Parts: sequence; C-alpha cells; structure tokens
Amino acid sequence: MRRQRSAICSSSKRTMKGDSLELARDFLEKIINYIRDPIFVKDSQHRLILINDAECALAGRTREELLGKTDYDFFPKEQVDIFWQKDDEVLETGKENINEEEITDAQGRHRIIVTKKTLYTDRTGNKYIVGIIRDITERKQAENALRDAHDRLELRVKERTAELDAINRQYHLEIIERKRMEEELKQHKKQLIERVKELEEFYNLAVGRELRMIELKKEIDQLKADSEKKKNQ
Repeated sequence: MRRQRSAICSSSKRTMKGDSLELARDFLEKIINYIRDPIFVKDSQHRLILINDAECALAGRTREELLGKTDYDFFPKEQVDIFWQKDDEVLETGKENINEEEITDAQGRHRIIVTKKTLYTDRTGNKYIVGIIRDITERKQAENALRDAHDRLELRVKERTAELDAINRQYHLEIIERKRMEEELKQHKKQLIERVKELEEFYNLAVGRELRMIELKKEIDQLKADSEKKKNQ
C-alpha cells in the first residue's frame, strides 16, 4: 500500500513537473513570438533548437522544418560561412558578438542585418548560442541615399566653386587688361599732347618765319621804291 502511494506521489510529481516545463516552454515561445526581430538558439553543433515566428518568416520555413537543422540548409553558403565563424567565436571566447551581415531571405531579397550573439551555458556545461537579428536594410538604404545626395551636393559645390574660381580669374584678367589699356591710353594721350605741342611750336615757328619773310619783302620793296625815286631825281 505504501509502495502504491509512493508510486502515485512520484508519478504526480513527474506529471506536475512535466506540466510546469510545458507551461514554461509555452510561455517562453509566446513571449519571443511577440518580438518582431528574428530570435534563435543554437547548440554547439550550430543546430537550431529554439526559434520565434520572425525567424521562420526570414527563412521561409515552418518551425518544424527549421528545428534541428543548420543555416546551411536554408541560406547561401558564402553567407552561412560568416554566420558560423561568428558562432565559433562566441562558443570559444564566451564574449558577445555583434556583426553586420548580409542575408538572402525567403523571397530572394538581399537584406542587411545586424546579428547579436551571446553564450548561454547550462548546469551540465552544454553551450548554446542565443541570437537576435535586426534588419537594417531600410536604414542602410536611407544612409546610402543620404550619402549619395551628400556626394552629389559636394560635387555640385566643387563644380560651382570651380566655376566661381574661373569667373574670378577671368574677372581678375579683365581688370589687369583694363588697367593695361588705361595705362596705354594714358601713354598715348601723353604722347599725343607732346606731339600737339611740337606741332604748335613748329607751326608757330613756321608762321613766324613767314611773317618775317613778308616783312623782309616789304622792306626790300620799299628800298627798291626809294632807289627808283632817287634815280628819277
């Protein structure tokens, strides 16, 4: 009778413990499924042992299809090589790892993600990788668009600066040319004034000579007239 009671109590305890574990697991799954970012837990062999709905959507597989499998079963090898490299770093060092990565989702779209991985070790020493993924594709696209706009603006500023420099150089050359022409005009004006003075002096000299010759002619004519008068007397 005592053995029967003991067996019943032991069975009840196991049932209660099993129910508690099931409730705890169900609660955990509901909690992680409320999180929009993909969440996963891997064992030391990189096999998925816990995932949320967002991880299923990313891989395009059901939970049953994913559990017990590795990333190589769903994603391109060149991408998974990097995933596993970071997994091994976490398993070996125990340090948290945050890495920006590329992944191709179930629809074949190229996505940019940041994956944060930490190490969990249970009571028996088994190691697990706990990871959460944040899709930053739209942010990266916005950053790239902003960078492109900045580069275009910077190029336009450089072009405009070059145009202004060319205009300034041309303006400077025009000023130099204008000053040169003004200096030439000043020299020409000076030379012209000097030439006019020379012509005036020459004219005055020539006119003076002409007047002197006229006076001399008058004097000669007068002398001739006087000479004729004396002869006639």
